[in-house]
This record gives sequence, C-alpha cells and structure tokens, in this order.
Amino acid sequence: MKDLPLGIEDFSQIGNYYYVDKTTILAELIDSAVGKSVLFTRPRRFGKSLTLSMIECFFTMRHDYSYLFEDKKIWSLGEEYRRHAFSRPVIRLNMKDVSAPSLPSMLEQCFERISALFRLYPEISGDPNLYPYEKQRFDAFANKTIDDPFMYADGLRFLSEMLHKHTGKKVIILIDEYDTPLENAFQNGFYDDAIEFFKRLYSSSLKANEHLYFSVMTGVLQIAKESIFSELNNLSVYSLSSPRYLTYFGFTLDEVTALCAFFHVNADLTELRRYYGGYGNKEVELFNPWSILSFLDSRSIGSYWVNTGSNKTIQRLIDETPGGLELLNATLASEEGTFHYLPSITYKDVRGDPNSLFSYLVQSGYLVAQRQPEDDLFCLRIPNNEIRLAFQNEIIARNSKPGTLRLALRFKDAVMKGDDAAIAFYLESYVLDSFSYLDLNSEKEYQVMLTTILAVFFDEYVVRSEVVNRYGRCDILLLPKDKSLLGVVIEVKFFKGRAGAKKLSAMTAEALNQIKTRKYYDLLLKQGCRKNLLYAFCFDKNNQAIAHEAL
Repeated sequence: MKDLPLGIEDFSQIGNYYYVDKTTILAELIDSAVGKSVLFTRPRRFGKSLTLSMIECFFTMRHDYSYLFEDKKIWSLGEEYRRHAFSRPVIRLNMKDVSAPSLPSMLEQCFERISALFRLYPEISGDPNLYPYEKQRFDAFANKTIDDPFMYADGLRFLSEMLHKHTGKKVIILIDEYDTPLENAFQNGFYDDAIEFFKRLYSSSLKANEHLYFSVMTGVLQIAKESIFSELNNLSVYSLSSPRYLTYFGFTLDEVTALCAFFHVNADLTELRRYYGGYGNKEVELFNPWSILSFLDSRSIGSYWVNTGSNKTIQRLIDETPGGLELLNATLASEEGTFHYLPSITYKDVRGDPNSLFSYLVQSGYLVAQRQPEDDLFCLRIPNNEIRLAFQNEIIARNSKPGTLRLALRFKDAVMKGDDAAIAFYLESYVLDSFSYLDLNSEKEYQVMLTTILAVFFDEYVVRSEVVNRYGRCDILLLPKDKSLLGVVIEVKFFKGRAGAKKLSAMTAEALNQIKTRKYYDLLLKQGCRKNLLYAFCFDKNNQAIAHEAL
C-alpha cells in the first residue's frame, strides 16, 4: 500500500507514494518548449515544486531514474520521448525559502544557492578543455569568493556554458518559485533595490543563452515585463486562466475520485467540490491538491491550504489600495461585477490600483476570474468554501475583536430567522465595532458595511446592491442560489444627528413601505423565490432600529 504524497516535493522519492500521473507534461515541453522559456504561475501548494523535480529527474544525465518512469504515462508514449530521458545537464535553482529582513542578507541566501550549484559539478573544474580563466572563475563561484555581488547574477549563464562545454549537450534551467524573493523584498521595504539584481539574474540566464535547451520557471505571480522580464522575449506564460497545461497542476474530478477509491475513503464528492474545487475553467474543474491530500490524510473536511502560508501581503495590499476592502466586497457581492484582469502586474501597481489588487488575488488563488464576452472583462468569484473561510478569518475578521467571528455567524442566523432584536444586538456587538475603517457618516457607508458582511458570510446567496427596477433602486438584495431558501430585501436609512427611538421606529416603517410600494422584491419573485423577508435597517450615529415583514 503506497502512502499519501502529502508534502513530498522530491520526485526521486515518489516510488513509495501514490502519484497522480502528470508526466505527459514532459512530452508537451519536448514538443514545444525547446529554445524557449516557460513560466507556470500557480497558487502556493499546487504541485509546482514536485513538477520541477519530476522534470529534473527525467532529463538529468547525472542519474538513471528510469525505474521512476517505467510505469508512468510518458514511458508509454514511445521511443520518440524516451530517448530524451537522462540525456542532458539540468540546473535547478530553488528560490522557495529565500526570506530575510534586509537586502544584503536576502542576497546572501541567493549567492549561497548559486554557489552550491557549482559545487555539484567538481569534475568540471578538472576538465582539460577549460581555459585557465574559466577554471579560476568556476572555482570562485564554487568557493564563494566572488567580491562583486552582481557577478552572481551571471552565475547560471556561466554554469550553463561550462556544462555545455563539458558534456556537449545544451542545458535545461529550472527555477522554482522565482518570485518569492521579490515578495519578501516587498514585505520588508526594499523591493526597488532587489529588482535590479533579479532582473539581471533572470535575463542573463534565459535571454539569448546559446547554451540553453529550454527553461522552466514556476511562481505565484507573473511579474510585469517592464519590472523584471523586459529583455526576455522568448517567455511563454501559462496560468490557471490558460487552457494549455491547465491540468498538470491541481487535481481533476476523475483524479480525486481515483484517490478516494485507492485510499478507501467514502467521500462526498459534492462536498469536496464545494470546499476545495472551483478552479480551472468551464470545461475542466480543478481541485486544490494540498487540501485534497490533507482531507484524505485526516478523513475530515477542514481548512488546510489557507493555513500553509501568510496572508500579510494580501492584507497590506488591501489596506494600501484606496477603498480596497470595500471595492473587493462590492465586487464579490454582485453577480454582475466585472474588472479588467491584468495577467502581469507589479507590487507597486497593486498598492493603488484595484484591478491590480484583484489580479493579484486571482493569481494567488483567493479568487477566480471568469472571462466575459467583452474582450478583457472578467467576473470575480470565490472558488470554494475553504477560501471563503479565509476571507472571513484573515481579511474581514482581522478588523474585529477576538470572538467576533462567532457573533458574525449569529448575526447571519438572526437575519434568516427574522429576529429583529438579535440583529440589533449583533450589529452593536460586532458589525459597528468591526468596521472601524469606515466613518459611517452616511447612508451609503452603512450600505457598504452591510453589503461587505453579507457578501462574505452569506455564501448561499448572490448579494447585490443598488438593484434597479422600474419603480426605484433597492439598496441590497439577497438572491438565494437554492430557490427553496428565503429571499431577502434590505432598505437602509440613515439620520444625520441623534434620531431617538421614536424617530428610528418611524424610519423603519417608512423603509418597509418603500420596499412594498416600489416592489423591490420583484426580482426575487421572478426568480422563483416564494418566501421572502423584507428588512428595514435604520441608523443614526449611535443607534439602530431593525424591522421586518414576511412576504
């Protein structure tokens, strides 16, 4: 019985583990990547490192790993592909754990990784075909005695030249998590200084390198060309939005079904889709592989992927984008909300541009973008329940007091039960205290606050604001995805100053009458919702009054 490959990133160890066979990616690379550089962008824990290790094991001429591939799909494709196995020098640079509080200490980690690659090939130093200056330079890299830091940026290119000269074979370069050092630099405030080194490192290694057979990079983001890849014209980028290479990262439904059967787990596939699926496109749905393997290991539904990394960058980007959180939730609340997806971005752009912020969240795996008929417009959605919980816990609840997530869920329950007193209590105890970033000085700000809460916590609903019919404009409408659930209409009123209990009560009656006379519930009835609740949420600066009627 093979074990679960949870956390396994070294393909040479895969013989002891169940492997979801993705080896036909090798055939696609052989057919189309020669002479090119390929970048695969995927969220963290989506199998990027294991894939690069598999590519290395297949092509490297330093070891015979045929026993790992003889029962895999690539081997069954015939001699046309088998002849490429174990035939080339491979350089693999792992940037996954590069992290430091300052530029010098971060670069020192990079220099050590580059030097270690030279130490893997001591035989090259003794090659009689090397010129003395080449041997001297090679030894300087291996011994880490180079004085000029920027000489390390040319290290991969020089190593590829020496390997080509030594073996007579062009080299494959693999760079894992190329963008990790840049995210670290952004978090620690030295991004502008770091970008110069990495721009030179990647351009030197991959641009017009006559010693290169092909290269593959992985990362979470596609950083804009003008920032890091400006001189790299042979780069092909494939993301979760790209049909090509889509199924080589993540699990398909058939693969999840086979995994559950192999490990004798009687899983509810519909529930697994709700919690861990939702990626891919209309033709192919993909599941988060880390979450699926973690589920199989624990035999229980839980939050796994969101606990494997920090959300500090996302929190910072939302905070530094003007109106970022409000814009994010307003977009998520509307089934018609669209944005311009930017396949390549810079961290600096994300700070002030909502489209870049949304694009960052898509590439990071927190949102999914679905292309619309318009040329470059996309709809946003949260892919699954695990990610929705991440928004609740890490992004919304960070503005709250300890324990208020529980209160927020009780607020949701009170709304669905029509418990006006409980709604008012939870508004006072949770919502008004939590959303300190809003001044709450106008009806619109209270509407944004409520829409934010509803969009994140009412996952069974499409939450729409400013819904227009021929009689007027409804503030908030909750359209149930399952028409057997209650539909909800909310009208928001705000009184500038101190209204008092009597005035607020009168405002609730006025708001409910407005809902009925202007038929704000029409869309619910047209979509088959026969049971609906009509709500009035009325506020002054210090108090609130809630009233409802059933329809």
